[in-house]
Amino acid sequence: MIHQFHSEQQFRSLGMCVVSTFGSGRACTFIGALYAIHQLNNGVEPNIFEIMKTIKQQRPGAIESFPQYSGVYAIVLDYISRKRGGKSDPVNKYINRFLADLTEILPACSTLPVMNPSTELH
Repeated sequence: MIHQFHSEQQFRSLGMCVVSTFGSGRACTFIGALYAIHQLNNGVEPNIFEIMKTIKQQRPGAIESFPQYSGVYAIVLDYISRKRGGKSDPVNKYINRFLADLTEILPACSTLPVMNPSTELH
């Protein structure tokens, strides 16, 4: 969905409103992922931890769970995988394996606590 949204020419210059139940968890996950993808498309290696830390400073409660935080990584990796193309691409194999493992350990309804902000995932 993000790949399609991001590639639609008519949306590139428009403002955007992202909404979730409390305006923090899912909305900020989506915003963080879009910002990371924006950085990628501008030749900047995104630091997802720093992106989410900045969002959380501006919007307390921005990331309510570890699945939401890791979801940013999953969205960005999925975007990279789609941009790279074929399933036979060696990098895509690693990305797909990571996404499959992540899906297995983090069901959509998981309520795992947020990781310590001083701990960064790589």
